[in-house]
Amino acid sequence: MKTLSFILALMLTTSALAQEEGPVVPVNAEGMIMYRAVVEQPGPADSLYLRSIGWLNSEFSNPWDVSRERRREDGILSGTARMTLMGTNTDGSSKQLGLVEYTFTIESKDGRYRYTFTDFLLKQTSRFPLERWLDTKDPLYTEAAKGQLRQVNEHILARIESLKKGMQPKPKVLDEW
Repeated sequence: MKTLSFILALMLTTSALAQEEGPVVPVNAEGMIMYRAVVEQPGPADSLYLRSIGWLNSEFSNPWDVSRERRREDGILSGTARMTLMGTNTDGSSKQLGLVEYTFTIESKDGRYRYTFTDFLLKQTSRFPLERWLDTKDPLYTEAAKGQLRQVNEHILARIESLKKGMQPKPKVLDEW
């Protein structure tokens, strides 16, 4: 019985380690980090497009700097945003590790919209695609890369949740006076 429980514990530990080694961010067929989904949302395409503009205006302090393309007739909003990667000093204080730049696109059609977050680059003197952190054989790979990818994942998932809330129809206010 002890052997059976030891084998079961070993299998659970191995399974947990195997899950930890998988990518902490979604990767498409080409090996690129990509967050993409189609969300069913009642409403005409133009209304969904205007809601995406409302989300952009509420989510970013300088929405005109972030947005790169606003095509109302096609229902497409795209832009480039940034996030700060944080780390910890040896004394426990936090420090900035750099800026990650990424692109997003929101495409609106009648009854649905699609979001895409992709092209994640660490801002340095040269372009550093974050996909290099997925390759443990890359010379610039470090164990800290997993934590930094987790930060990116948490940031983008928070943006996606914010987008989904922003794309909800606004409640109608009756002005009965």
